[in-house]
Amino acid sequence: MSRIVEKSSSATAVPSSYDSGYQAYSVSNLTNAYANQSSTTYAQINLTRNSGAVTQIYYNFSVTGIPSDAEITSVSCACKCSISTTTASRVTTRQAQLYAGSTAKGTPYNVPNSTTAYTIDGGTSWTLSDIQDLKIRLYAVRGTSNVTTNYYFCFYGATVTVNYTYDETEYQVTLTSNVSGVVFDQASQSQYEEFWVASGGTTNIKIFGLSDLASIIATDNNTNVTSSLVYDDDIYLYVISSIATDHTFVINPGIVPASWPVYIKINGSWVQSSEVYVKVNGSWQTVGTVYKKGENGWEQVEKQAMFSSPGVLYMKGT
Repeated sequence: MSRIVEKSSSATAVPSSYDSGYQAYSVSNLTNAYANQSSTTYAQINLTRNSGAVTQIYYNFSVTGIPSDAEITSVSCACKCSISTTTASRVTTRQAQLYAGSTAKGTPYNVPNSTTAYTIDGGTSWTLSDIQDLKIRLYAVRGTSNVTTNYYFCFYGATVTVNYTYDETEYQVTLTSNVSGVVFDQASQSQYEEFWVASGGTTNIKIFGLSDLASIIATDNNTNVTSSLVYDDDIYLYVISSIATDHTFVINPGIVPASWPVYIKINGSWVQSSEVYVKVNGSWQTVGTVYKKGENGWEQVEKQAMFSSPGVLYMKGT
């Protein structure tokens, strides 16, 4: 059975173009701002001269990779843009703000007279169509003093971040074996006999307890899946890719190996151990034989049985 899971993700972009209808006294190196907020070069936008004169320019972001059914949860922008003066009588308004087309979004940020990057809050009221026309506007209004002096924006660059949620289909993968001693582990996760994989995704299944590659027969209830066995130090990775339905994998050794390898988990990773050790008085000693206490007293535990949950294990002393 498949299930629908809500996932969260984000997409980022830097400016990639600007609107040609800008208002400014003059501009230079406008494409220098096609960069993130760590850039050390800048586009210079010289403010229009005259009392109350407006300067503005829009830079565009091309955000890709967002699923068509996604819901936008928030938009923000890390920006580095400075202005050569913050004196109100010279420049009454000096703002950087996110836009969707011609619609202002979020809260405008007062551009400082410094090259320290800052974050512009774009708010939460966004749609996918808004993201397709995402811009940042630099806007200034001249004051009444020093109206012929050249003041200007230095726009180094910016990174817009679009956070969103989307629904993803996951399929169930079930692992079984008809032989005791076979242990499964979904690679890089805890031990599983059942887990979920995203539609179209790939997962690796580790198979422990087998030492003969030729003896493994893997059966899948769905045949249009790409899968393969990879040998690695007596551990086998069964690679499952392009998953588009539920799967049941049955691992059947055609020949039960005479000697079963022993594995222990160290720091979250499986390691093969040819011998078992215990620490006695601060020194490591080999355990030659492992026993469990049964109804008939002490019974020797074979390696194969050790994979079959024999209960509490003991080392028989002298």
